[in-house]
Order: sequence, then C-alpha cells, then structure tokens
Amino acid sequence: MPVSEVPLGTASTPSPILQPPLTPSLLIDIVHLICSFLHNDLGTLYSLSLACRLYSTIALPALYTSLTTFPSNDDEDRLQPESLQTSARLRKWSSLWRSLALSALDPQRTFLPYARHLRVLDLRDLLSLMDELRPSRMAPWRKAFFADGLEECEKVRVFASGTYFDFNLSTDFLADIITKGTRNAVALIRETPERPTAEEQGEGHLARWLLNLPHLEFLQVFSAEVFEDERVRDALTQCPKLRSLTIYLWSQAAALGEATAEDSALSQLLSSAGQGVGLERFVMEHGTRTFGQLSISALSHFHGRTLVELEILDISTSALTQLSLASNVTQLRICTLSYDSHITPEIDNIENYIKTLSSFLSSNASLQILDIRVPNMEAVLKSSLQNLHLHTLRLTELIKPRVESLFGPDFWKAISTQSSSLQELYLPPPLVSENSLVEFSDLPGDMMTAVCSLPKLRTLEARGFTRYITDEDVYNVVINCRELRQLMLTSPLLTDAALMSLSGLPELREFLAQYAAPYLHA
Repeated sequence: MPVSEVPLGTASTPSPILQPPLTPSLLIDIVHLICSFLHNDLGTLYSLSLACRLYSTIALPALYTSLTTFPSNDDEDRLQPESLQTSARLRKWSSLWRSLALSALDPQRTFLPYARHLRVLDLRDLLSLMDELRPSRMAPWRKAFFADGLEECEKVRVFASGTYFDFNLSTDFLADIITKGTRNAVALIRETPERPTAEEQGEGHLARWLLNLPHLEFLQVFSAEVFEDERVRDALTQCPKLRSLTIYLWSQAAALGEATAEDSALSQLLSSAGQGVGLERFVMEHGTRTFGQLSISALSHFHGRTLVELEILDISTSALTQLSLASNVTQLRICTLSYDSHITPEIDNIENYIKTLSSFLSSNASLQILDIRVPNMEAVLKSSLQNLHLHTLRLTELIKPRVESLFGPDFWKAISTQSSSLQELYLPPPLVSENSLVEFSDLPGDMMTAVCSLPKLRTLEARGFTRYITDEDVYNVVINCRELRQLMLTSPLLTDAALMSLSGLPELREFLAQYAAPYLHA
C-alpha cells in the first residue's frame, strides 16, 4: 500500500501530536494575550474591536486602558480638504470620545463602560477634535456628535458678526460628563485656562474633575490661575495619590510681568497638592514671575523628602539665590534649572550666589540627570560636580557674552570627576552674538583629555567646537570611549580618517558631523 494510502492510526504512521480543543475559555485567553501584545498599537486594537462581539469585550478595555493618543489623531490628511479618508478618520476619532461621554452618562447605555477603563484623560486630544469640528462646513458632524444626550455640551459664542461654535467651552463641558465615569484615571492633561461662564454654579470645571479622580497621580495644566480659588485647592486635597504636577504658566499676566502675587499663590497650591504622599515631580515652564522665595519654602517643607524630579524653566536669579531655603530637597535624581538668556542677569553677590546654587546641587547626592543653563554656570559646576555622580550632563546654553573666559582647565577637571558614571555629555552649541556665530575656538587641550577620561560615555554632543576637534581627537575618543553610541560634532577639520577611526566603535549607532560654511570666518 502506498504511503499516501496508509490509514491514519495504523502502526505505519506516526501518532499525531495531540492538541487541546479550542474551547471558548481558551479562545478568550488567546485574545487577551493578543491584546496585551498590542497595547501600543491602538489602531489595530480599534480594528480588532470591530471584528466581533467577543473581540470587542477584550479589545476595547485594552484600547481605553492604553489610550494616550487616539489612533487617528496624527493622520497626514488632517489639514486636507474633506475626503473619504478624512471622514473615516473623524468617524473613528469622534466615536471614541462620544463613547466615553455616553458611557459616563449611563454605563448601561453603551456596550461597555468605556470611561471606567480610561487611565489617561488627555483633554488636548478632545480639544483638537472640537477645533476640527469648528468650521461651519463641519456643522453636520457637530450635530451628529452632540446628539442623543450631549446637546447641552455644544456651546456657542455670540459676536456682532454672528454666532460661532465655542470649541474651548464645549471641551470643558464634555469633560464635566466624562470625568464622572473616569474614577480609575491616573493622569489628567489640560492645555486651556479656566474660563467660567454664567451657566456655572459653585466650583469651576477643574474642581469638578478633581473630585471625580481619587486615583489621580499626574496633573498637567496650561494655566494654574484657577488654583487661586480655594475651592479648587480643596478639591485637589481629594487626590491623595498625586505625585506629579506640571504647570506651563500661572497666568498670562504673570508671564508678561503684570502680576505680583503669583509666588504666594503657588506656595498655597504646593501646600495643597500631594498631601497624601508628597510630590515626586514638579515642573514649572515659566517660572520667572512665579517661582520665588515662598514657593521654594513650600516645595521644601511639603515635598522635599519625596521630590525626585525638579524642572524650573525661565527661573529668575532671585529664585536661584533663594535655593538655600530648599534644605529638605535632597533626593533629586533629575534636575533642570534654566534661566532666560534674553534677560541680563542681576546678581548682587556673585560669591554667595555660586555658593548657594553649588550647595543645593551638591546636597542631592543621588542626582543622575542635570540640565543646567544659569549665569556663571562654569563656576557653579566646578564647585558642585566633585560631589556628584551624574549619568547625564546637559549644558544647554551659555549666559555670558565673553566666551574667552569660559571652560578653563579647572572646568574640564571637574568634568573628569564624573569618569565613573557619566554616560551622556551635551556641551553648549555655538553662541549667536550680533547676528554672527561665535565659536569656542581657543579652548585648551584639557577638553579632549576630559572627554577621553569618561570610559562609560555613550552620547557626546559638542557642536560648539567647530575649529577645535580634529581627526586625532576623534581617534583618541574612539580609543578611550568604547561604549560610545551617539557622536554629534560640527567641525570642518574632519576627514575620512575620522570615519575610519569611528568604524572601530562596536556600539556606534549615530554620527552627525555638520558645518555651516558661511560661519567659517565668524
């Protein structure tokens, strides 16, 4: 009998590998496993949820749990005229937010209680959707979105020229509904200021949202002026797990220098935020008029022992000289202090300023990432680096018009003290002074000695040394920094010999060498 005709199960054929039957419970387990692998592929999760009811019950909770950006928010046709692709994208995008709102109104009304699964409530995305529904040609889309129970959220503003869809206020009223069902959310991102209306009674929008977010850990707001209302600060105390607070600015008036009491208001906010465990992360992106003596004291008193990440942009020299008040802030692992280089620094006592700032940095012995742009930066670093073991050092910009006195031998010796730990070194880019490029062309040989003393270095960016780095320097870096993965230079002196040297780096992933010819004789 031919082999092909041998009956199954006879001695002439191998026994088949026994497979367990595909039971409904096993199928569910498989779908759960697939969805867990797809938690970052939101578009596929969305498509999977449309396949059948079984897939929907698993894929949709996974989708909303993982949702930080919506699947179709970055399509290239976003700004193109109306098309079939645009319609499909808007249908998908709007259905997600509409489902969130309707499920929060009545969990029994939708297939699943979608809002209950949401972990990150990013209102920037909802605002972007409302903005896209703003033009008059989108009126049919708006009518469909706000139908069947969401009509009261469609807000308009009346001007002399006519009545227009108020996409900002509509976003806030939709969020009023959605947050009622998002008690499991851990992050709230809001990029618009509070704009009260005559329709509101009692506390404003943010206060309502906070009262519905008992598990909130991350809060990011554009304008913190709303926290001047005591009711909002009281609502914040109902979020005992809060550990990260990011503020873009306190108010537009503060950013323009037209307000004076923001330091006090910020200190009151810091005394209310994170009362349960204390903040681990605090970011203030426009701190010139806001972050001052009172704020520093409150930050130290209420959060000093838990704070591990501090980022203050546009920090004033006054605040820098007051960091001696932050005596409890000793656990930082990430620190960003950035002074506005367009403002001429005013420091009465330079020695005291350097001592205060150096002492603040040195007291945080666990500091791993330091991003610093402050006046007299080189003197501050010379005094503090010897007490630190950094993984990343970023010198973003110099705040000093005279470059010839910068980066002396003592500074490079201070960089060498990080030889046992430093993995990323970002040196300042060239200075632009009076519409011309000022390069650091007269640096001592101590620079390359310092770089070559960093055996764990993985990233080196040195774009301000265009007339200094040579083929020999690259060769020495290759010999001494064997773990280098990224090298970014700006030099006209490099030849093919430098590329030959770089080929000996086993971990090198990126090499960028640029030079702008018009600046050759700057």
